[in-house]
Amino acid sequence: MADAILPAEEGRSADISYNYRLLDLCLRFGTKMLASGAETSRVEDSVIRILGAYGKKSCSAFAIPTLLLITFQDEDESIFTSSRRIVNRGTDFHRLDSLNSLSRALCTGERKSLDFFSSHLEDIAAIVNYSRPVLLIAAVFVAMGFAYVFGSNIQDILIAGGVACGMK
Repeated sequence: MADAILPAEEGRSADISYNYRLLDLCLRFGTKMLASGAETSRVEDSVIRILGAYGKKSCSAFAIPTLLLITFQDEDESIFTSSRRIVNRGTDFHRLDSLNSLSRALCTGERKSLDFFSSHLEDIAAIVNYSRPVLLIAAVFVAMGFAYVFGSNIQDILIAGGVACGMK
């Protein structure tokens, strides 16, 4: 998708739906970062930089591992604020790298359209992690490996594999 520039009528902060859409996209971006294991200060900084790139002022973001709160003001002094709860968290460095690349793309050069922002967020959301069987096999081998390293006999090693299989 080409980096489209915002049409003049779409880019005006007076357009309330534009501001709410930007707020929703920033919330989606931030929640994806938190759900992927990003530090809260990094999430706050990234969201504030993105809002600044879209010309918003008095931007603030507050993140804790299970909540993201974003507030900004437009040129008409209208305040937009919303929060989102993060339920599922983990560690996904590939997704974090993709989100950081999107953040850099949004904050450099010309202002990108909200469609650009949205489509790239959807692409990042579609990234497939390891399948459940692969994770299960990895967990079994890791458990068995630790049992071996700590000097267990073959029976204990097999039990460790079975326990890992049951836990996953």
